[in-house]
Amino acid sequence: MKEIEEEEGGIGGTQVAVSEAIQDLVGRLAGRLHEEADARIAEVKTRYTAEIAQLKDALAQQRKDGDALGIQLQRTETLLSEEREGHRQTTLTLQEETVQRALAAQQAADLQSQLAQGEQYRQSLEDKHRHAREALDHFRQAAKE
Repeated sequence: MKEIEEEEGGIGGTQVAVSEAIQDLVGRLAGRLHEEADARIAEVKTRYTAEIAQLKDALAQQRKDGDALGIQLQRTETLLSEEREGHRQTTLTLQEETVQRALAAQQAADLQSQLAQGEQYRQSLEDKHRHAREALDHFRQAAKE
């Protein structure tokens, strides 16, 4: 029994020594793992912080561009509205001018018709005057004879 106890005592002392060594090793490993994990976390955090900053800058630029485009769109819409109003006014003017031109053409046609009638009346009067003169000449000639 003494031998067994010595063996067990020896094993028990070795177990304590081995257990402490393992605990020390596990403790150092845990510390090293924590250090490596902290370093990787810090690296990832730094990288993601930089990426977030870049994304925020990009978002700010996109908002700035969006605002500029919004202003440009408003200007373009204003110009388009002005152009549409100008087009509407031009269309109205064109319609009025078309009506005026049609009226002027009708008046010109009426005046041409009146001129033609006046010319016919003048020609008729000249014919009557000529016939009257011929009749007068004939009457004078007959009176002389």
